[in-house]
Formats: sequence, structure tokens, C-alpha cells
Amino acid sequence: MNYRINRRTALRGLGALCFLPQLDIMAAPAKAPAKRFCSVFFPFGVATSNKGKQHPLFWYPKETGRNYTATPSLEPLKMREHFSILTGLSHPQCRHFGHVTNHYLTGSSLKRGVVNHESIDQVIARTLGHHTRVRSLQLSPTDYSTSISPKGRILPALKTPRSAFEYLFAGNVSPREAKRRQMADRKITDAVLEDYKRLAKRLGASDRDKMDEYLTAVNDAEDKIRRAEKWANTPYPETGKSPADFSIEGATTEEFFDMMYELMFLAFETDQTRVATMMYGADDGNRSIVNRFAASVIGGGGLHVLGHQYKFDKLAKWDRFLSERLQIFMARLASSKTEHGSLLDHTVILHCSSTSSLHNYRNYPIILAGGTKLGYQHGTHRNYTEDIPFTNLFTSIAHSVGVPLKKYHDSTGLIEDVFSKS
Repeated sequence: MNYRINRRTALRGLGALCFLPQLDIMAAPAKAPAKRFCSVFFPFGVATSNKGKQHPLFWYPKETGRNYTATPSLEPLKMREHFSILTGLSHPQCRHFGHVTNHYLTGSSLKRGVVNHESIDQVIARTLGHHTRVRSLQLSPTDYSTSISPKGRILPALKTPRSAFEYLFAGNVSPREAKRRQMADRKITDAVLEDYKRLAKRLGASDRDKMDEYLTAVNDAEDKIRRAEKWANTPYPETGKSPADFSIEGATTEEFFDMMYELMFLAFETDQTRVATMMYGADDGNRSIVNRFAASVIGGGGLHVLGHQYKFDKLAKWDRFLSERLQIFMARLASSKTEHGSLLDHTVILHCSSTSSLHNYRNYPIILAGGTKLGYQHGTHRNYTEDIPFTNLFTSIAHSVGVPLKKYHDSTGLIEDVFSKS
């Protein structure tokens, strides 16, 4: 048993009153380290095979277990004891043709008429988000993210590194102005809710549905107001950086995404948030912005078109690029250490696409990284059968960060072996 005593504890003897010197036992109990979750999504899968013929730059390792040989696409990942390759998993309800970006973190059915549901990152954020200024962080070069609200709506994303930095660290208004805005927002939301109470009994079913959508937005605003009020007197953390450090003017594709990763690192290190998602672009064909980003890396051409043409020599360059970015992020997290270990030790990273190759919605290319202090045992390639849904990994991740879900969507249990050496 660990005992703690106060320094004012006195020794009484010989008629004297003596106070103890500073002892180790008097130290305040160490604060438990924060647990974090990060999801990184990329579209269109990886270099695989053409009509059953495996390409030399195939992303997937041939061997399973701890002695697998890293493929050229995975060679940039140097910290093998901090990540695992998982193969065979996918969402059973998303295995037919369709672009599944919005269902990547939910597993919801793609059938017409089925409403999407809350994504796993937002479920986790409902618990971890109580401790931070920002409930969850969504980054993407588009206006939307892979994060889905409880009502099944896509959450917006911060689309440039500079806007994300200003949101997380700049504040940009005086405390007095911030307070004035909070009070004005409070009056508006209070008035809307009061009006709704008067109207609710007179609305038809269709109008009630519309009002429910509207009120969801109002409730989100209400939550932001409460959070702003709670943190109003807490100064923004110092990072040693400025918005100018995150300008994208003249930035290369490498620099753009490294800045996005750096923002997630800073947000975690300063405990501005404990849940973050980032996506390289949506799985929406030639329209996806990721095609433009990738062109400079692979020597021209869009990922979507090249996938249809089986140009795996070029696609593998993008696969390697993704691994290089992830390696830098992992090393950055590992460099930030406390008495409990590094940020990487307490952060779970899910790096994945919702296709193995273009329009093949099985056998996702999954890299699970970090979290060694949360019980994860890495350094291996694990393969699973198709009867195990991807959501089993979601529930396992949730458990590891302190959100003990009994079930998430179509999950059938936990994936226990990610926590054991094999």
C-alpha cells in the first residue's frame, strides 16, 4: 500500500513540536497519463494485384507473425515494436460497390434509406472530451471529415494547417470580446429553445423532423458555449510556434501533410484534445482532392484513374509516401516524454483505408500503432478471417482508452490478440 502524508505532520516528543523535512512520501500522487485516439484515413487503397497476379510492390506482407518481411511500401516504418500490420478485416455491411468514406468509422450499411450513426471517434470523444478544451479535432484538405455525429451527419473539418493552428492555439480575440460573444450566443440559443418548446405541440411529423435537425445544430452550439465558458479563464498553451509557421503558401504535398500531423502532435502534447481524425481526401473518384496532392509525389496522374489502369508502380510511390508521413508522426510522439513514458505509448493510431485496392472493399490495409502502455503488443503482422468485423477493432480500441463499450454497431467482441505477444 502507498501511504501519503502532509509535510505539516508533526513529531511530538520531549515537549517539542517539530515539522518533518520534505520527504518523497509527501509528493502528490502522480496524475494518471491521458489516453488518446487518432484516426488517419486515406482513400483508394494500396498497390495490390491485377486479376490475381501479385505486383512486385504489393503493400501486404507475405508472412504473418513477428518475422514478416516489410514490403517496399512499409520500409519507411522503422519503429516496428510500436506498430502492427492487420489484414483481413473490413466492414461486412460495406463490402458491395460504393464509396464508403462516410462509413469508414461507423461500419453502417450502404443500403439506400439506412441512416448513418455516430462514428467510433465521436463515441470515444464523449468520454475523453470532457477533459479538454477541444472535444475532438477533425483535419482534412476538404470541408468534411470521417467523423459522424450521433444523428448520422458528417462533421466539418479544418482544411488548412493555419486555420487549425489558430483554432487550437491562437484565441485571436481578447478575453472581453470572447465573453461578449459567449453571452450573445447564449441569448440566441436560449431564445431558440424557448420558442421550440412553445411550437413543439403544434408541429406535424415532417416539421418536427426538420426542427430536430435544426435543434441538433443548436445543441451543438450550446455544447460549444458551455465548453467556451468552462475554459474562458484558461490561457491557450504556448507552443513556440505562430500561425505563419503553418502557412501553405508554396508548400509541397509533403510539407502540407507534415504540418497536419504536427498539429495533431501539438494538440495532444498540450492536451487541447485527446481525439483527432485526419483524412487525406474522400473516396469519391476523380473529384477527390487527394488526386491533386498525389500527382506531385507519383510523377503525374490521379490515384483513382491509375487504380483503374493498374499502374501500381506509381501507386506504390504514394503508399510509401503515406508510410513516411506516419513514421515522422510516430517519431514525433515518441520524442515527447514524461515520467509515464512517451505520448506514443499512450496514443492509439489507426491508419487505414476502406478499400484494399480500388473498389475492393475487403481486406483493409491497416496499421495499428502506439499504445504500448495501454497494453498493445506490436511488431507483428496479424491476419484475420472475414467473419470478424472491423468494428471488433473499434471496440478493442475504445476499451484500451477507457471507454468500455459492450458493443459497437455489428461488433461481435474484442480482438484480444492485439494485446498479446504472437
